[in-house]
Amino acid sequence: MRYQVNALLPCLTFFVAGRVMSGLLVLLMQASLVLWPLAIRMAHQLNESSAIDRILNELSAAYKVPAESHHLARKRFRTLDGAAQPSFGASAGRLRPAA
Repeated sequence: MRYQVNALLPCLTFFVAGRVMSGLLVLLMQASLVLWPLAIRMAHQLNESSAIDRILNELSAAYKVPAESHHLARKRFRTLDGAAQPSFGASAGRLRPAA
């Protein structure tokens, strides 16, 4: 049922979630039929994100540990040798001087 609402009225998903400005933007996207699929995708991502946050909150309450939201979690990238290194930090993006 929720997917059908996303497909027919994506702006309604944002208004129900309390995101008025995003809802107005999606409403404008709906007005142009070309951007309607993008509006549907944005509404689906909002539902997906809220479902993940709800599950994380339930798990953190069950195990009594704080859970970091999935979209705020630090991302890690793998190097060619297989070691994980953070994407942001003190050494990220800096060039080392030649010895």
